[in-house]
Amino acid sequence: MKERLTGEKKEAFKMRLLKVLAASHVGATRIVGMGELYSAVFGESWGHRINDTRMLRDIVVELQMEGIGICSRRSRVHGGYYLASSTSELADFCGGIEREVMKKLGKVAALKRMALPALLGQMALGFDGVDGPTETPRKDGGISGSAPTGGGAEI
Repeated sequence: MKERLTGEKKEAFKMRLLKVLAASHVGATRIVGMGELYSAVFGESWGHRINDTRMLRDIVVELQMEGIGICSRRSRVHGGYYLASSTSELADFCGGIEREVMKKLGKVAALKRMALPALLGQMALGFDGVDGPTETPRKDGGISGSAPTGGGAEI
């Protein structure tokens, strides 16, 4: 399934994904691997683990953004997807996402040489670009920019 999904076709795959998860994969103990889920939703096997399954991941994210409690676990052996069976299971999954986000924001704060609370304050006020690099799209599709100023790292 390498074509781009739109409209009715996409909605049909979203519904199929939800049916598969609801039928057999509710709760973290009933996790389904990405390859098995891909085959169940699209009716074919995948060739390349990352490229061929992107559409499945995109549909999962879209459903999550609609508030559907689809959880995932990253692991080569026991990774995959499942529907949360309880609010506590969903809270655990969301807590993991929050920890990842805070680690990444901590890295951004360190790179900008500022305290994490100050970065969060700037982001809340919409000033997250202050003191950051200025980026300008180039004609070739790339981005040209300048290094941060006012205490930023020397590049």
